[in-house]
Amino acid sequence: MPVDSGVSTMKLYRKADFVIVPLVVAVVATSWWLITRPTIRDCPTISGDDYNPQALLRCANRLIEMGEDGTYCLLRASASKEGKEPQDERVALLCRVLYKPSQGSPLHPPRFGAPDIPYRSMPATDWPDLPLAFSKDVPFLLVSGYTLFGVTQQTRLYVDYCRSNGVFRAKPYRIPCWREAIEALEALVLSDRWSRIKWVDSGQGWSYGYDQLELKHRLHVQVERMKATCKH
Repeated sequence: MPVDSGVSTMKLYRKADFVIVPLVVAVVATSWWLITRPTIRDCPTISGDDYNPQALLRCANRLIEMGEDGTYCLLRASASKEGKEPQDERVALLCRVLYKPSQGSPLHPPRFGAPDIPYRSMPATDWPDLPLAFSKDVPFLLVSGYTLFGVTQQTRLYVDYCRSNGVFRAKPYRIPCWREAIEALEALVLSDRWSRIKWVDSGQGWSYGYDQLELKHRLHVQVERMKATCKH
């Protein structure tokens, strides 16, 4: 092979390296980002049977580490246009633990309809985190579903509302153990705010009733789910 031909071939390989190597690096970096980026898929939903206080707080902590701007973009992008998907429930729950009021008044809860709890006797002064209720730093989920009756709001707009009217939490949550959750649940059901709930009431032309024992059972199940991920 002539010397000039060999030199030309080597130059061609070097030029190819300048193109291929950066391309491979970019593909690997993009793949790694897609695999390791924060996700909310493992965050529990409201209407599902998978709610675990630890899972919610762990997901929230990953977003806290991500920062306010990145979290806002992720939450808004995760919400559906219709606002009726499981992802919307995850976004709503995360908003409740990631944003706190910037001034005195509590942020209003997500609006998917009328919750299956006696919400008319549960004012925001007693229950500022609905559909959640914090007790000794454990976020219990009180609501298991919604009816079509009631005011609704698109989840993306709820994310905007929380960002505009709330303060993003900067400090990660401490993950409680199930033994702590047992004490927290006992404190919740013995609290004054719990005693003020009207489980049977009548107003505005109709009557309604809610099963206190059924709700307590649901909360106990949430505590039991924490056992599998606790070391003690």
